Amino acid sequence: LVVTRYYRTILLGHAQANVVVDGILGAFLTDGIDISKLLMLSRDNPNVNKTVEKMINDAMKKVNAELLNVGTCNLHVIHNGFKAGTTETNWHVENFCLNIWSWFQKSPVRQEDFENITDELNDAIEKTILYFSNLHVLDPASRTKQDSADTMIRVGRAIPKLLSNAEIDRIRHEFMMYAVETIDQSWYIKNKYHDSDGVGSPHRVPIKIDMIRAVQKSKLVYNQEQLSLKSLADRKKEQSEKHEHTNEEMKKLIDRENQLLSKQKGLHDKKKKTQLLVGEGRQRLDNALKKSGYYIDAQTANVLIGAGDEQVKLISDELFKITDELLKIQSTPLPVDAFVRLTTYNDWNNINWLIDTKKRLNQYLYYAQQEHIRIKINLEIDVGLHRGGFEIAKDFVEAVEIIKQNSQYIELTGLMGYDGHVPYVPFYINKERSIRKTFVRVQELYGQFVDELKKHYGVKAMSTMTFNSGGSHTYFYYSDYKSITPVNDIAVGSGFLAPKQFSDLIELGHQPALFLSAPVLKKIESSKLPHAEKLSALVNIWDPNLKTSYFMLSGGWPGELVGPVGLKRNHWWDENDLGYTNQLPNQSILSSSDENNLNVSDFVFYHPWEGDGMLCFKKLVLYKENSIVGEWDTYKGGN
Repeated sequence: LVVTRYYRTILLGHAQANVVVDGILGAFLTDGIDISKLLMLSRDNPNVNKTVEKMINDAMKKVNAELLNVGTCNLHVIHNGFKAGTTETNWHVENFCLNIWSWFQKSPVRQEDFENITDELNDAIEKTILYFSNLHVLDPASRTKQDSADTMIRVGRAIPKLLSNAEIDRIRHEFMMYAVETIDQSWYIKNKYHDSDGVGSPHRVPIKIDMIRAVQKSKLVYNQEQLSLKSLADRKKEQSEKHEHTNEEMKKLIDRENQLLSKQKGLHDKKKKTQLLVGEGRQRLDNALKKSGYYIDAQTANVLIGAGDEQVKLISDELFKITDELLKIQSTPLPVDAFVRLTTYNDWNNINWLIDTKKRLNQYLYYAQQEHIRIKINLEIDVGLHRGGFEIAKDFVEAVEIIKQNSQYIELTGLMGYDGHVPYVPFYINKERSIRKTFVRVQELYGQFVDELKKHYGVKAMSTMTFNSGGSHTYFYYSDYKSITPVNDIAVGSGFLAPKQFSDLIELGHQPALFLSAPVLKKIESSKLPHAEKLSALVNIWDPNLKTSYFMLSGGWPGELVGPVGLKRNHWWDENDLGYTNQLPNQSILSSSDENNLNVSDFVFYHPWEGDGMLCFKKLVLYKENSIVGEWDTYKGGN
């Protein structure tokens, strides 16, 4: 029995195969239809439709299902197959149908008679279908009838190629054995009625089509419930195992990171001691050269210096390796478990999630399949920065094919190729020319990725994708290369704020727009040095800008002092010459001359090195024309 029902219409126009497949699978996903239940696709024979059938069949294979393949147009094949069968059996169904139509069409009286017997005819057809489809459900009371076995034989032989002669004979013999068995009457007698003479007659239990359907429906519901429970249990088990594995991997990474940090600290200490040894050797050498006859001391000093320099080199090489490994651990992109936690927030799917490897793509795909969701994916590509992402090679092509084959779960929204390396070419002769040459090379590499995508996506799909690149140090080059760049989305972050590290942007008209401020907690006039109090007066004479000390509330900001004028970091409090040791998170020290009018509770201003400094705070205070005019939120986080 074939039932035709309307599902939905999707208007596609001049669509390529991937667009048609996305429409079909997207509709199934939206309406909660299990793709494994799909039996066949009806289509005509253009190449686009062949590709559609192949792509949908590939999607079904991933859920252990497959389309039934009976040819290019399955309705025609089935119709012709039925027609060939009726011709072979000489049933002449077509002529019979025409005869019936002519018989009733030409006679209103026959039409009326037919309508009168329709209910009886439907009942007869229903019983006939029940008899043919459920031969094993025979009324036990009729088993002793002489013609029961012969009736079954006639039915078996009436349908061509249903049963072989050997099978028909075996059925006849088995039914004859069944007929002579003694069967408890309670199996088939519902009630036993007695007439006035006390003679009883069995009342047969009527077997109706509704009873059979009720049993079938009950069994179907039970099976579905069992499958659902099993699927839920399997899913929970799989998720538990996956989380355990992820947690174990994260624990290993954390342990490894702690080991490397401990080793890094030990090497720094060792390097410091070795540098002291080299310093001692240089002091001995200096003393030996000042005095005659101290050749042995000079030799000893040279040995110390040589051994120390070699040791420092070895330690530095080891430190480089450890630091490199630490950076790889600490700069790992967003793992799928972190992504899972973020999906609990509203509008999470408005984000295009950045994917840098095929492994991470498969992790996100697996989660989408388990949760029956669709994730927007943006692929990170390597255009020369070499900090990760896909290269124009096998992995990129395979990643695109994975996305295409699973378009009901993941959607490609574009590419991201950061060109942060362009301004830092290691050439100082004709540097601007070298920068532009590197910039052009970035556009060529990006273009290769886009050209590869064109092999998999049509013009309409490509027109909706975002191809992101650029940065505050390169955005101004794009206007000169509009004809060659495939980039349609340029990133500019720090350029809007012009932090200290982007001072070169001031030449292009940018103005610093972000500053950090901290109040003065303590003011110490005629400041003294710990452990050298008696020398403090001499130090203040030598550098008057160290005479007054200011201890800041909070502080330690990563930036340059810009106001008030005359402040400086007190390098006497540093244990080295890096200039940041005294910048503690609280009560960091600044110095000035006694001519500075800065007092307790006044504010000191810093120009931050990076624009990301704003992310340390929940709010920014807006200052304009000598007054505060409002506040801006940065993001839900910070201090």
